[in-house]
Amino acid sequence: SFWDRHKWHLLTTFLMVEADYLYAREVGTSRTPLLFGEPTAVDSSVDNSLHADNISLNFIENNKTNVLRAVALGSILGSHKGPWGETGDDLMGLIEAEKFNTASTELVKRIVGRRRPALDRADASKIGQAEYDSIQSSDSGHLSFYSAATSDAFTYCSYLDLVVGRRLEGHRGWRIAAGAGFYSLAGYIGYTRLRQGEHYLTDVLAGAAAGTLVGRGFYKANHRDENADDALRRESRFHFSPPLPVPGGG
Repeated sequence: SFWDRHKWHLLTTFLMVEADYLYAREVGTSRTPLLFGEPTAVDSSVDNSLHADNISLNFIENNKTNVLRAVALGSILGSHKGPWGETGDDLMGLIEAEKFNTASTELVKRIVGRRRPALDRADASKIGQAEYDSIQSSDSGHLSFYSAATSDAFTYCSYLDLVVGRRLEGHRGWRIAAGAGFYSLAGYIGYTRLRQGEHYLTDVLAGAAAGTLVGRGFYKANHRDENADDALRRESRFHFSPPLPVPGGG
């Protein structure tokens, strides 16, 4: 049943959401960066090259969450074939993955407490002491690692890549085009976080890796039968038979 297929995934997601909530309430955001102190040379170089002040945000940047949701619904419903129950499973699996990723990302952000580029760039002599103190006191300035927008985008797109790839089996060209489109969108969202100066390169790369792991992990967990069939097909490429008697030998 639907409940039997999803109960453990829903429980896992619920526990992660609760862990994030309890940590935020009882501990809060770390003000002593864990793992990260001063930005690395690569992070600083990329930030100096890509960040631009007072940039205007385009449609995707202003509506990235809604764009991802629209792409997800369009892809899952548009590629529908077979029983509607399978499409319902795909939609529920994506919701589970997205909620789990959001909670786990926020929990890591609070534990690590890395400063955002804007906080590292802040200079009281240029922006004024009041604004400088406001930036320093804000929790948001200490939630740089890793990029939530990037991890969210890669969760969506890695999950959709597997869903659409399964439905387009036998159409190699379309599968490649769909996968390229999904990961291009996710990569662009990660790039915009660098351009806006909200994250360092390592934040974006870690967010991409974490989102891909969550998206693909939840898809695999929701399609165990499909995974078993794939393994069986791989194993069945070679056949071993017992010895058989033939005239003059065996």
